[in-house]
Amino acid sequence: MLNIGILSGKKITSFIFSPQVGTYTIFPDEQYINAQHRIYRMLNQQPGLKDNSMVLTDFYHSKLNSSIAQLATVEHTLALGELDAAATLLAALSPANAIDANYKNYYIAYLHYKTRSCTSTDSSALWQLATGCAARDGDIIHQARSLFNFLHQDGYRIFFDECADSTSRTFKKALPTVAKTKNTKTEITLYPNPATNQFVITFNTSEKIGKIELLINDVTGKWVNNVTLECNDNKIMYDKNLENGIYFITIK
Repeated sequence: MLNIGILSGKKITSFIFSPQVGTYTIFPDEQYINAQHRIYRMLNQQPGLKDNSMVLTDFYHSKLNSSIAQLATVEHTLALGELDAAATLLAALSPANAIDANYKNYYIAYLHYKTRSCTSTDSSALWQLATGCAARDGDIIHQARSLFNFLHQDGYRIFFDECADSTSRTFKKALPTVAKTKNTKTEITLYPNPATNQFVITFNTSEKIGKIELLINDVTGKWVNNVTLECNDNKIMYDKNLENGIYFITIK
């Protein structure tokens, strides 16, 4: 996270407007674009940061009609569940560079996942993103990786560290468990409690559940928690405080 408090005047001006800062020794042009995406979205979420900085105000207003702003609007629209509106925005969006194109391709794949209309093209695009490098291809790579792993839990899953001048790729093959099991359908319902930042999960089944493992990742794909809980009366409660946000929860 960029700490605006320690950046002022000429330093922050150079960081935002010039790709030749020297802060990064790898992918300097791409990191410059990444920084603009991060700063614009941060100012969207915390508009008060612009109040005492003409540099930040000028930067924000200079990007209002850019693909950076349009992509941020698409993500917000998807988060609200306004899928038709998001589709219209994506159809009209023209990426300004390769990183912007990666954002658009991810949002298209995510939209098709939400509307249950994924194609082989979406699958291929998601794979290309998930096996990319965030420093070179944009922060959206983390979200693509999270969605890919969520959709392909029974196949290859991708775990990348932040790449440097080369990408260290790690794959984990999820091997099927050899056991005789009954095919049962269990209806699962999650009840969030915004007042306490906790949630309850219920299982509508006549089978005994036993212990449940929860894997929680945030919207960027970052690991948040992994916990095993005992299911009592077909119900479990996650009582660890979670900050407001969007999370992927895998139940095992």
